[in-house]
Amino acid sequence: MAKANDVLLRPIFIGAPHDHPEAPFIVMVPLRPPTVASPPAIYFDDTGCNANASPTFMWAGYIAPRMFWVRFGRAWNRLLARAPRIPYWHQTDMRNRCRRQRPGKFHHYSDLEVACREALLCKLLHTNRSRFSAFAIKIDHADLAAHVTNKIRTAQCWNEHERDVIRPKMLESPRLIALLHAAKIVAEILPKEADSRMPVSIHCEAVKDDPFQDYMQRIWKVVCDHEIELARKRGESPPLGSLSFPPGKTTEAPQLQAADMLAWHLNFRAVHPSAADDPNWEFVTGLGLSEFKVSVDQLQDHVRLWSRVRLKPPERRLWYPS
Repeated sequence: MAKANDVLLRPIFIGAPHDHPEAPFIVMVPLRPPTVASPPAIYFDDTGCNANASPTFMWAGYIAPRMFWVRFGRAWNRLLARAPRIPYWHQTDMRNRCRRQRPGKFHHYSDLEVACREALLCKLLHTNRSRFSAFAIKIDHADLAAHVTNKIRTAQCWNEHERDVIRPKMLESPRLIALLHAAKIVAEILPKEADSRMPVSIHCEAVKDDPFQDYMQRIWKVVCDHEIELARKRGESPPLGSLSFPPGKTTEAPQLQAADMLAWHLNFRAVHPSAADDPNWEFVTGLGLSEFKVSVDQLQDHVRLWSRVRLKPPERRLWYPS
């Protein structure tokens, strides 16, 4: 049973009971605002990873206060738990035209059941659209190939140990570059006043046995230490909090499934630029989508900056190049 301070999850249908839930008559009670301020958090999902299938790599997701995300996650999970229960939402699988013909987690749901559930999830986003902001950070694969690929790898004569630690190929990854760029953007838009400035944390979906995650955690520590020193000199609070990689395809971090939904729509637009907007596009973008493209100049700056990376003795760890 839902608690008094949670969302009322039972949607109210105005009209005939057989109306399709994609109709705009669904009414859902907004999530109750938290009574105390909480640090902001971003949930990101990546898309467009394959340069042969999409022209653009991007991280896409939402920023909102942590306490909102707690209540949002409960509401999302309860919508998925409605009969027939769906273990988690993965937009690519749900929108796959061959879903019913391929054995898997979702092949036994009818198209109507999938459409109805997607409509409810989108309505949850739409009803609470004033509580979060949608973000997308993009890198064109063509720009990456022209201005980054092999540029860091050949910039220094690192020895074998240094290459194992620095991993220049990883520094050229669009996932890493775009995530660092996202952190920079967030740090710049946070309020500067000390009494209202709280560090923002970023959460991205975990991928089993993916070396990027551990490496990005190490880079994050380097960047955060640098930002803490800059904030201290300016008399400000540091802008960046933690970076984590929770599992997205579980009930543990359903907020990542909302980011996955947004990422799917953005990738569809990138791959099909002349196609009409999907009916759910306005629901997933909330009150507006902030899109940021990593420019050629910024990619070149990234190469120059990280080409000077060193191992700092005696700890033999990465340090932020000056």
